Amino acid sequence: MSKKPHHTSKRERTLLTVREAAAYIHRHRATLDKWRGENIVLPYHRDGRVVLYDVADLDAYLDSTRVEPVAYRGPSAAQSTEAAA
Repeated sequence: MSKKPHHTSKRERTLLTVREAAAYIHRHRATLDKWRGENIVLPYHRDGRVVLYDVADLDAYLDSTRVEPVAYRGPSAAQSTEAAA
């Protein structure tokens, strides 16, 4: 059974638990625990014992790890060459 993500009322943020965040970025929960312990990689929110990660921060992390090949022209270029054919 999956819980709904936590939402804050001041800003439209979606916050995930450590387990949910780990699944979201395809990492093990222990990896996030290690990163948090070393205070590296991802920002997080702590309220007492509860640790939450902002989906926007997780998306930024995923974007930062993206590697594009030199010859990559993107989806729009692929559509242009199909239309020309």
